[in-house]
Amino acid sequence: MLQDIEAGRITEVEMLAGTIVRVGKEQGIPTPVNQKFYNKLKLLEGKGANHGRD
Repeated sequence: MLQDIEAGRITEVEMLAGTIVRVGKEQGIPTPVNQKFYNKLKLLEGKGANHGRD
């Protein structure tokens, strides 16, 4: 993910942490650590120069 962030590309955070957060909500299970990672990485993705557009 670091290479993606540094290159301004979108990471796989949605597929990884995003899925855990979504399933946790569906099951009523808190996932605070994954939520924090998800929020931070999405913020960093937004600061990328290309934002996934090569």
